[in-house]
Amino acid sequence: MTRKNANTFIALAITCFLFLCIGLFSFNQVKQSNQQNIKELSLKMVQDVNLQLEDIRNSIQRDDVLSPQCEEPTLNFMRRAVFEHPAMSEIGIVDEHGMLICNSFGRLSPPVQTTSPIKEYQLRYYGPIISDYLGASSFVIARTRKDHFEVNALIPTGWFANMIKLPESTHVSYVAIVDMLTGVPIFKHGTYSLPLEHALFPIEIESLEYTGQFDDLQSKYLFISKFSALPSLGLVIAIDDKQLIHWNHNWLVIAFLLFIGFFYAIVKGLNYLDLLNRNTKAQILEALQNDEFYNVYQPFVDNSTGKVIGAEVLMRWMHPIEGETRSSLFYSRGRA
Repeated sequence: MTRKNANTFIALAITCFLFLCIGLFSFNQVKQSNQQNIKELSLKMVQDVNLQLEDIRNSIQRDDVLSPQCEEPTLNFMRRAVFEHPAMSEIGIVDEHGMLICNSFGRLSPPVQTTSPIKEYQLRYYGPIISDYLGASSFVIARTRKDHFEVNALIPTGWFANMIKLPESTHVSYVAIVDMLTGVPIFKHGTYSLPLEHALFPIEIESLEYTGQFDDLQSKYLFISKFSALPSLGLVIAIDDKQLIHWNHNWLVIAFLLFIGFFYAIVKGLNYLDLLNRNTKAQILEALQNDEFYNVYQPFVDNSTGKVIGAEVLMRWMHPIEGETRSSLFYSRGRA
């Protein structure tokens, strides 16, 4: 193998190693950046849903105006709540026996049989259900009061579905609103799946990240965030690992051109070092064979006549790396 071929091989090895390190670093950076984007997207969606849920919660906690006697102030408050909150299709009061006694339309006569309130005073949900009164699919957010009456709000299932609907340009495996105790999806877009070897639920913390293989045999990144206004529910977004990396074709072209540039520069650098390290005599002998030496002439002029009366011959070397070289720089070394 000639020295130039060896330099070419060394340059290729160095360039490949350098770009492998850069590629791995870039891969991790892009992956972490996209994971952070998924987290920020999830937290933004949770924030938007929370704002609506907090409004609903504040409405059904107004014990001072929500009277089980369904008086005019109560009816006016419920009508105003339905009018002001686009997420709420209806609000009603259920007695301790499970009878819906009034809603924003007025006092019901006779009352409508529903489910008896449970003795749990925190905000809760159930559904989706088909409302017997409205005849539509709804999601119920409810609260049992100290007098054992329940105030509940009906939320159209389409509202929740629209709140977690992502733009088509957002590439995720699925997004879902889930029960934080069981992990059962209430609303979802995409194919819902869970980790194979790790039980995520129940979840008591505010948020959770997980990376691993799921039951669809795909490796995914998952982020779960709880709704602070309704902690029994949370939002889950999962994305395949391969979807976390989106290489722009322009960047690939640039990377290829940089690879060629680095490779060429390293080859030239190694060849230059070889030339510098070689014996000057050997270089001079090679230069003679390659006709790299040439003469330049410095004229002698007679001052009295202004005519050229002779010339001094000067030797120059057109060095392949250093360019034109004066004889004083190589003559003494050539004799050594």
